Amino acid sequence: PGFKLIIIGCEHDAVQLCKYASASGWDVEIVAPIDELKSIEDFPGATNYYGIHEKELGSISFDSQTAVVFMSHSYVRDLKYLSELVGKEVNYIGLLGPSKRREKLLNDVIEKNDLIPEVFFDKIYGPAGINIGAETPQEIAISILAEILSVIRNQKPIYLKDKQIGIHQ
Repeated sequence: PGFKLIIIGCEHDAVQLCKYASASGWDVEIVAPIDELKSIEDFPGATNYYGIHEKELGSISFDSQTAVVFMSHSYVRDLKYLSELVGKEVNYIGLLGPSKRREKLLNDVIEKNDLIPEVFFDKIYGPAGINIGAETPQEIAISILAEILSVIRNQKPIYLKDKQIGIHQ
């Protein structure tokens, strides 16, 4: 089955992540606030665009081949969408922003939700991405995609020159 990336947010960095993920063969779905003035045409390569309220996030299909990246740049929206993901089957949840923002989000999600399975927290990566010195939206997209790949393929990122066995083993 193909891999699916759901991007929550529709800012300029979300456009870049969408382009790179779709170029990698992934199905990319964009979730934006219902009042956002954008459409699927603003996201080259996207397979779906949902302008929905946070409570409608559950109407989208999630499975073990799904990654979700939060790029809304809105704490309040991220909190609402993240709360809706509790109990959904996903492989990776990426959060933009510093570690302090992640901790505050997680604490607020815990306060808003009763029983949260421990496995939910194991899927959260924030700040999203691998430390490659990324600064531009394009570089950040590469960093995030690399982290998602390492998670879904159960690989610890290392320099290939330091790998003791063959590249494809």
